[in-house]
Amino acid sequence: MIAAILRIVLLLLPLVVLLLWLRYRMRTNRTEEELEQERAMLRKVVVTLLIVGAAAGIALKFADTNTGDARTKYIPPHTENGQVVPGRFLPVDEAADEPETAPKETSPESDEPREQDPS
Repeated sequence: MIAAILRIVLLLLPLVVLLLWLRYRMRTNRTEEELEQERAMLRKVVVTLLIVGAAAGIALKFADTNTGDARTKYIPPHTENGQVVPGRFLPVDEAADEPETAPKETSPESDEPREQDPS
């Protein structure tokens, strides 16, 4: 219940702030020069935020080089000879040579002996 109320408040908060700001703007008398300075400052802030956002998006696009390709298969981290081998992407033809890292389950009908519960 509290989470739902918190979500509603967070969704409505920007609208409330905007309405309060507009009400403040309507009640104050400003000269044309002050209004023009405010508009110029707002333009600078918006342009700066757009440039920073675009730069961050481009940086994130090029920074993540470990995403793999459509023709690759992810091999999760596993142990070989007591050493942990980190996860990696391999081309599909090389990945076929890699041993399966997931434990294979035996079916109940299998002829392999299983450990029996002593209880």
